[in-house]
Amino acid sequence: MKKNAAWQHIRCVVFILLPSYLHAQSESIPDHVAGANCFLFSQQVSSAAFGNPSMPDTSASFSFGTYSASSFLVKELNEYGIAFTTRILKNSYFGGGYRYKGYALYNTSKATLSFSRFFGKAFSAGIRVERYSIRQGEGYGQLHFWNVRAGTTVRLSSQLYASSYLGVPLKQSDLKSKSPFHIGIMYRFSEVFACIVESEMSGSTPTLRTSLRYKPSRRIEFIGGIGGKPLCSSFGFVLEYGSMKIAIVTAYRPVFGFSPAMGIDFANPSNK
Repeated sequence: MKKNAAWQHIRCVVFILLPSYLHAQSESIPDHVAGANCFLFSQQVSSAAFGNPSMPDTSASFSFGTYSASSFLVKELNEYGIAFTTRILKNSYFGGGYRYKGYALYNTSKATLSFSRFFGKAFSAGIRVERYSIRQGEGYGQLHFWNVRAGTTVRLSSQLYASSYLGVPLKQSDLKSKSPFHIGIMYRFSEVFACIVESEMSGSTPTLRTSLRYKPSRRIEFIGGIGGKPLCSSFGFVLEYGSMKIAIVTAYRPVFGFSPAMGIDFANPSNK
């Protein structure tokens, strides 16, 4: 009995503390997890639905993806998601997605619709509408929030790219974390090696992250990253096989330990 009571007390403390932690966390998309949550330049289909909306994969006319992420210690951080993007005009893309994080007693979910457009080869912009929900079990009810996210990406040279991302809540609430602003640059040293540096401003506390991407062949890419608060280190790889991409990654965070994630994307090649 004492052991069960102690365990229930621990679960209660975790349950109380998790909401503020979860609100501050972005989606655990494998490509993001591998880069310590550097996401501004990701072209995975899930990233267009939940990350930077100005970076759809232009090599596909239609793509669909699903992913799963878990925590070895706290099942409130387990997450599942699906997403899609489709080209609707020559340089325009429409997409959406749904993700679920948590379990029966406490969970969050998000549904999104996004629109992206390329203006030439040097500039792209995107906007996304989100419906974010928080549900607490045992009769505590459910809350809903609407957000708008916007992103831009600029090609400054053949090797240097810059990107920004801003989230704006349509209704202010003390239960939600402050609107984040992200800015970052990517420098391509060559066709196989790139370095990304991103900064996130949420309130008055900036965080810095960096990610390295190494693609020794057309079919495989290695990704590693470090940064954020609390400090996160991560590593993973993406394997391409025909029209399918498989991502297997993991990240290590204090308290929560290792958090593995896996994703699969299917793409129909563009016929531009």
